Amino acid sequence: MHPRVVRHKLLHAFWGLLAGGVLLTTPLFGSAWWHPERWVSSGIIHVFVVSGWGVLCWLISRRHMVVGQMLFVCGLIPFVAFSTSSDTNLATQLNLQASSRIALMSPLQLFLAMLGGIPAALLGLVLVVLSFWGEPFAQLMITGHQLVLFSIFGVLIHRLLSALEQRHDQLELLNQQLEMAALLEPSTGFRNRRALEQDWKTLEKQPTCFAMWDLDGLKRINDTKGHQVGDAYIATFCTALKNQSDANAKLYRVGGDEFISIHPNVLNLKPLIQAVQLEFSTVSVGWIRLGDHDLDAAILESDALMYKNKTIPLEMRSVSATHA
Repeated sequence: MHPRVVRHKLLHAFWGLLAGGVLLTTPLFGSAWWHPERWVSSGIIHVFVVSGWGVLCWLISRRHMVVGQMLFVCGLIPFVAFSTSSDTNLATQLNLQASSRIALMSPLQLFLAMLGGIPAALLGLVLVVLSFWGEPFAQLMITGHQLVLFSIFGVLIHRLLSALEQRHDQLELLNQQLEMAALLEPSTGFRNRRALEQDWKTLEKQPTCFAMWDLDGLKRINDTKGHQVGDAYIATFCTALKNQSDANAKLYRVGGDEFISIHPNVLNLKPLIQAVQLEFSTVSVGWIRLGDHDLDAAILESDALMYKNKTIPLEMRSVSATHA
């Protein structure tokens, strides 16, 4: 599974955990739920604030996952600082010192840095400083190093996840390139026999023509004029076949001088063959309309017709394309 998918699943789980946490706290307030005048003193109002802010950020996260969660955490940092301050009922009940209140923000700081890296970590530290503005600076310094360490850990995790995702993308791209290269015949750009066997399994039930092409005299050219001239000879044919075939055609090189072309939604291949042979006359071709053929049967039948076509004089081929 792609690391990005894993991260998104974990981020989606965040909102479920948040909702579960809110639900688990509700029994702690007991009968105070039924007495609105006690909501502030009991801390129920804090549940409403966190829940409302969470719903708003969740709606934002449905379009921008990381943005919604960063907004939620950024809002939670000053909220924690305020709700646990010395002049609130919650702080009185918990008897929290400033250093303990700051320590409560460490997981938030870690999560924020994991989401957004260095900019988010710096933003979280600024929010902490602003949230404790006017309070004894010594208390902030005592626990401040803890926030810095959590920020560093979060940034490292963020970079690790980003590196894993980037590496995975690179490997996927490389695999795609290797798969494509394994299906291509490099000198012509046509697909190879392996690709033909794969594509054959996906052919749809529609009118389709299947053609076997053979270049006449390629061996003689290679032997007398050299393989460079022979390669140019092949390239000339490939260009002619590409130019005359439509965008749906599938073109394959299955041997040194043998080519196969498949033409979906084509009932008659004579016009294409005539056009190709006008550009490149020294090619023999046999073609069929596919029915219940398997690949071997299609090759065998079209190959027989191709060899029959070889017996026709070159000047007659453009008007006598053989088919079954």
